[in-house]
Amino acid sequence: MGLTVITLTAAVMAARGVDRVEVWATLLFVGVFTAAVMWGVAGGLIGSIAAIAAYFLLRAPAIELLGVDRLAGALAVRSTSYLVFGVAVGWAGGVVQRSLVKLDRHDIIDDATGLLNARGTAEALGVESARARRYGGVFAVVTARVHFEGDRRTRREGLENLGDRLRFSLRTVDRVGRWEDDDHGHVLVVVLPETPREGAAFVQDRIRRLLTDLDTAVSRDPQIRTFGWPDDGDEIKEVERLAVRMTRAQHPESTSDA
Repeated sequence: MGLTVITLTAAVMAARGVDRVEVWATLLFVGVFTAAVMWGVAGGLIGSIAAIAAYFLLRAPAIELLGVDRLAGALAVRSTSYLVFGVAVGWAGGVVQRSLVKLDRHDIIDDATGLLNARGTAEALGVESARARRYGGVFAVVTARVHFEGDRRTRREGLENLGDRLRFSLRTVDRVGRWEDDDHGHVLVVVLPETPREGAAFVQDRIRRLLTDLDTAVSRDPQIRTFGWPDDGDEIKEVERLAVRMTRAQHPESTSDA
């Protein structure tokens, strides 16, 4: 959009018969804008200095004819505009980029199902593990790996349907996560606070029934497993590590300093 605005401005100036040097001077903002967007404030400064040098070259015949003193005002205004524009765009671009990274770091919802994504699942498992270690409580984790048949649209609809049914068939305190693995399978993780391993058996059966009742066919037998804290602590920790790895694989720019 920024490049389009600059280009259209130059085109309008040319159509109205504005001095050709000023039309080219306006187009120099394209280089300043591009450098600022790509490299921030530093890029904006470098781009603006280059634009100032190019503008002085464009005005060299007039400077030689009239002298620098008579053109000093125009040269100063144009040079200042390049500098201010470059710094402002570079600063604004940095703010936007940091905001997007921060937003990505706090994104814990899976867009396809409305369930937790890999990051949200890792956080839920971490919270429950810490709580159980500190207060001596128990909790259970049910995992399932599912493959859907059909085209992309059919698989998406089946995934959305499964997400809706899972949300409304579990307790409010339960947490359900979903992500896609490298084999295009869907990994489901259900975190059940204050639930022993034996008490999670009904959730395992419910997931199996939900998959059987879906309009979208499941191409393979779902691999469903149940773990309970503290007996299966190592297995639960491995599920958490897998969720963290999937988060880093999907959003490497927002997890590099995690």
